[in-house]
Amino acid sequence: GVTTGIGAVINTAKVEQGATAVVFGLGGIGLNVIQGLRLAGADMIIGVDVNNDKKAWGEKFGMTHFVNPKEIDGDIVPYLVNLTKRGADQIGGADYTFDCTGNTKVMRQALEASHRGWGKSVIIGVAGAG
Repeated sequence: GVTTGIGAVINTAKVEQGATAVVFGLGGIGLNVIQGLRLAGADMIIGVDVNNDKKAWGEKFGMTHFVNPKEIDGDIVPYLVNLTKRGADQIGGADYTFDCTGNTKVMRQALEASHRGWGKSVIIGVAGAG
């Protein structure tokens, strides 16, 4: 979990200081993605999980925001895009998104929550064939 999560941030995505990021799934790998984002110097680290018990764990690893998709009205993608708007950038969307769930619906949400034009979406949890 540790090398997979931190490696995805440092080696695969090459996250830079000041970046915004969304991590879908706060299990062992997701928490280590958060730790890697903190080490890389990301400013905004949003954790997404349907289990509210994961919030405290995410914060211990460096998460700055927590979103439970079951507790927001409507689609999570516009919610996350809006949350990541900052300064002159009113398009929104995270610089980096990480799917640590293996769920194809979540993979699509992660892609759509990344910034148009330059956002990177990294899929760590791989779904079964079909």
